[in-house]
Amino acid sequence: KETLRQAVGGDLIPINLLPSDLAGWNASKAMRRIMRNVIDRAIVYRNGGRPKTNHFEWKNILTFEYADGAKMTTIGGILVEKGHCAHFDKCGFSSLEFYKPDVDDGYRIEIPALTYRELGHLDRQLPKVEGVVPQGNGIPGVDIEKYQKIYRYFPKFTEAIM
Repeated sequence: KETLRQAVGGDLIPINLLPSDLAGWNASKAMRRIMRNVIDRAIVYRNGGRPKTNHFEWKNILTFEYADGAKMTTIGGILVEKGHCAHFDKCGFSSLEFYKPDVDDGYRIEIPALTYRELGHLDRQLPKVEGVVPQGNGIPGVDIEKYQKIYRYFPKFTEAIM
């Protein structure tokens, strides 16, 4: 906890943070709370001098947890002027499977253990037709299921040799 305090500053660390909050996936949640404290501080500064009706609010959209070796977390959202909150609500973010309006509530992404060749094989079969399961040709079913959930958002890489 002291190392964290030195790294980010003591005033950003939640007062009720316990040593157990810095282990495993709990650490991911603790880091998101610290990030939210940074965002809240910046918003207070940004709103200074603005009429209350024009204050900005942070609208959290996504809170991801994932591990491809190390445990990681990502938050994403937008600043919305109070008078425009109805427009935010009409954007339909709440219909997204991974929508998380609270940084404490993480959406865990399970990364499948697949090669680029296996990814390509599955990509050619997705999106799936209702009731049709992609054929894995030796790919474990659990990895096929994990990939089906995230394939639309999975980063694509290309190797270029110069």
